[in-house]
Amino acid sequence: MKMPDFLIYSVFKRQDDAIKKEITDRSVQISTGRKYKNISDNPAATYNINQLKKEISQLSQFSRNRLFADINMTYVDYTLGKMADKVKALYAKTIQAKKDTVRPDQRVAMSAEFRDGVEFLLDRANERVGENFIFSGAALTTKPFDTDFKYNGSDENFKVQIGNDNKVDVFKRGDQTFTTNVYELDTTFNSPTDTFTLGGDGTATLNITYKGNTYSITYDNNASDPTNPSNLQELVDAINNATGGKVRAFAHQLDDGTYTLRIIPEDNVEPLNISFSGVGDPSEQLGNFTQKNVFEIVDRVYKKLKGGLSPDDSDVMAMQRAYDKIVYERSDTGSLLSSVKQTEETMEFKDQELRREKSEVEDADLSESIYEYTKYRTAYEALMRIVADTKDLTILRYL
Repeated sequence: MKMPDFLIYSVFKRQDDAIKKEITDRSVQISTGRKYKNISDNPAATYNINQLKKEISQLSQFSRNRLFADINMTYVDYTLGKMADKVKALYAKTIQAKKDTVRPDQRVAMSAEFRDGVEFLLDRANERVGENFIFSGAALTTKPFDTDFKYNGSDENFKVQIGNDNKVDVFKRGDQTFTTNVYELDTTFNSPTDTFTLGGDGTATLNITYKGNTYSITYDNNASDPTNPSNLQELVDAINNATGGKVRAFAHQLDDGTYTLRIIPEDNVEPLNISFSGVGDPSEQLGNFTQKNVFEIVDRVYKKLKGGLSPDDSDVMAMQRAYDKIVYERSDTGSLLSSVKQTEETMEFKDQELRREKSEVEDADLSESIYEYTKYRTAYEALMRIVADTKDLTILRYL
């Protein structure tokens, strides 16, 4: 039975369209290397690809942040190392200058090294990488310290995110970095043995809290009553006796020859809480305590040497504490830096895994695509031959 021409045409056209589509798809796969040309080709696969691209982009940002943190923290570590070396050298000079055999004129000559040391330390504390000050916290473009050693930076560290739940402090607050646990009273006395001049009933209590323990020392202005300390030296002795040496008190001499109270705990970084109680009249409080930073400690020794004065025991201990503080901060930075460096290998591995997953979903298998393309080209040619042999016609006759 002879088949109608329109039936042959419809069968041929349907097969022709199907084969041409396959040939076109394989051609696109070969030319682009991608399995899918449009989102509609496979919505689920396209969604997975987009999610993987998002994760890769986020990981790439984390990697750039990690590199930023690595480079800058390495420089912070280097700078703190230089500062520690300088303070260590000045500490040794302080011990030397304290010796009784050193004459006042020799101390004056030695002061130049401390003057240069203060300038060096302040310059390093105001160091920057590019436009960013490395010890100004989140206030990246604000110079952290002025010539009076006052901190002008941010009260927050500058952090960068190197993971979904991982932020690292790249630039620290300079006030926290360089402030020691050396406490000093802002009131001065002409002599350590001068009787306190107090208002009110002439009695109050100094409270020192250290590692959960509070030591209370009541003082007064009654020099004839030995029950309570009534001058700076007696107060120093009372503090040292009450704390058993866990907190050291000093009648510290200033560069103008007056004296004040310095309190330094035995621990390198553990803070103190110092307060007054029983103060009915403001004049019963001896004064206010402030924490000294590294620059102030070194500058104090410089000014005393410049005046020919000998450093005292509190100067030596304060210089040691200044060195310990910088070493502690450098150790903390080094620990964070090590943690940052360790994430590099993890990030690289995760990036490779994400790209592999994306490739499996998105990329075409070229050898398979070429094989399929060849197969459908052969099928197309076979279809054309069948029609030609059947009707002695080509598709051109139907167009």
